[in-house]
Amino acid sequence: MRKKVISAIALAILSLSLMACENDTSKDNDIADDVNVETEEDDKNEENTSEKTEDVVKEPYNPKYELATGLEYKVNSDGTSCTITGIGTCELTEFSIPEEIDGYRVTSIGSNAFVFRDSLTSIEIPNGVTSIGSNAFFGCTSLISIEIPDGVTSISGHAFEACSSLTSIKIPDGVTSLSDNVFADCSSLTSIEIPDGVTSIGVCAFVDCSSLTSIEIPDGVTSIGGGAFKLCSSLANIEIPDGVTSIEVETFIYCYSLTSINIPDGVTSISSNAFNDCSSLTRIKVSRGSYAETWAQDNGFDDKIEYID
Repeated sequence: MRKKVISAIALAILSLSLMACENDTSKDNDIADDVNVETEEDDKNEENTSEKTEDVVKEPYNPKYELATGLEYKVNSDGTSCTITGIGTCELTEFSIPEEIDGYRVTSIGSNAFVFRDSLTSIEIPNGVTSIGSNAFFGCTSLISIEIPDGVTSISGHAFEACSSLTSIKIPDGVTSLSDNVFADCSSLTSIEIPDGVTSIGVCAFVDCSSLTSIEIPDGVTSIGGGAFKLCSSLANIEIPDGVTSIEVETFIYCYSLTSINIPDGVTSISSNAFNDCSSLTRIKVSRGSYAETWAQDNGFDDKIEYID
């Protein structure tokens, strides 16, 4: 008789546990249904980033600022992580994005998440984030500081465009390409660290970064898009890596302070207006017999040629 009573109690407890699990699952489904729908690009990023986060070594997160609450998010396809999609009800002007929201790991900053939030001054992104979507911080004109974790491997086009108060930024080592217009119109940007793993710089990536005085392009870069440094009016000199084979349309146009540039032997194509209105340019470093030497002679720069061999 005693064994029967114990068995009955155990069955009752098991039934209650199953009901609780069903209620939790229903609650999770309701949350997933309520979140905003984002772009296809973000969906692709989420699939990639949810896999990559498994390999990222988790470090303790000590928020630099007050943790933001009320941020909008959507649950990713893996069912365990989420993407920040908007400012929501958060009214802070400087904040740290939490590692988790409602039990979901934050792995991505979605497209247009903080677009035109001109009151934002400082943001810290948590370690688990691996991608930043297009236009994510576009037009955040008061943003002066942003902390990007080492785990970020993808920063989409226009992500920081028109962040006119941003003075410096460190790009994580895992990023391999700088997308189109990614730092366009960051007029206060004076320095930027490009990691060695970057192989391409997109179209207009740094257009109108008028305070940028120097930039070191890693040796691994093989492609620089048209207009990449257009209107960088304070840029004084720049070294083009040996792997670059072409200098595209308007790449350095209106770089009024540019005094010296080297063109490697591997370059076989230079747009006729690549260096237009570079009024301070006095030296173009080339090798004898190179395509660059011929181009300089044919385009009125023969008196500025300096041979490097």
